[in-house]
Amino acid sequence: MPTSFPHLRESIDADATPDEITSRLHESGFTIIEVIKTIRELYGVSLNEAKQTVAPHPSYVDVNAAAIPLHEETIKAFNDIAGDEPVCE
Repeated sequence: MPTSFPHLRESIDADATPDEITSRLHESGFTIIEVIKTIRELYGVSLNEAKQTVAPHPSYVDVNAAAIPLHEETIKAFNDIAGDEPVCE
């Protein structure tokens, strides 16, 4: 548990879901990365599980949409370097 968030531990003990905690953290100004890290620590889940919880959350839909073009450009660049054998799809 993050020592700076004892109120979150109390909420979790009162059955707050990761989705509810994500909303609270977003409302407090946390970035998506900070929320993922905090969810991992609070719930003891893997990075992948935390990402799957936080990334599709309505609070971060705009962040995810903005990342799609960069993701696509990165894949294209890797595949251009790889030539005939694409590295990514």
